[in-house]
Amino acid sequence: MNWCDQALGLADKPLSRQEREAALSTVKRLPVDALRRAWREIGACRYSDRTEGVRVFSSYFDSLGDVDPERALDFILDCVAREGEDELVALIGEEKLLAQLLQCHGAAARERLLAAARISPRLRWLLGSAYWQLKGAPVAEGVKEALLPLADRVAWEAWRAKTERPAPSLASASLEELARLWIEANNASPLERCREGLTAAMFNLCFDLPGSDREKAFDLALAILNLTDNANLLSLLATGLLEDLINADDEATIARVERHAAANPRFRRLIAGVWYRSPNSAIAARLKAARGDAAPF
Repeated sequence: MNWCDQALGLADKPLSRQEREAALSTVKRLPVDALRRAWREIGACRYSDRTEGVRVFSSYFDSLGDVDPERALDFILDCVAREGEDELVALIGEEKLLAQLLQCHGAAARERLLAAARISPRLRWLLGSAYWQLKGAPVAEGVKEALLPLADRVAWEAWRAKTERPAPSLASASLEELARLWIEANNASPLERCREGLTAAMFNLCFDLPGSDREKAFDLALAILNLTDNANLLSLLATGLLEDLINADDEATIARVERHAAANPRFRRLIAGVWYRSPNSAIAARLKAARGDAAPF
């Protein structure tokens, strides 16, 4: 059980919708130092180890910069002042929290950020993570002019260059090696994702592969299925690489899906997690028949 579960009084079982909403309400009432502790837990938690408590806190942070900018600011400034690990503070910039706050409520956050950044080199370093957003992306009038001069891009990029490790080459990797690297990349904790270049490299590969080499993409999905039983990772496989393949409406791919579904109950569970978005009703009917009554991972 993760600290996040303990803080919310959760048992190790799936939450109903009502239970999840109640847990989110509890998070909203927690003091900022408890949020900082949860941020530490989430940062170190691998995807396969995510519990209901981690999911609740992650969901909260995922929209915090939009739905509660004052609370988001309280949290950011508290982390900058009190969190001892630079990597955990950097996650505020690496993940979506800071960017979301600036995008959605930059004008409201400007004065507090400005006052704090004038006296905090660490906050200026963190704002450096948003330098290009402040410079180029649409933000409220006056935000760029106020914060861009304080966003220490040089310090941020120097820190990233010192701490980030390059990704291994994927071009010459065998299919089994790619499957293992896919699991490694997608199972990484947020902190590991920021340290390693593997996650971004694997994302780019899986983004391109369904369009450039459908057979290899399908083979990779099968290899991953054969290497892991973790439901979190298999759910991610279904809604990522396999979903992109199936939604292309390629006849050879759909026929291959049908063949593997008929022979492999685990594959039926995998395709049960795919969200088919195309309006092609004939293929939708074939996919429904292929998965039968299988429950997704």
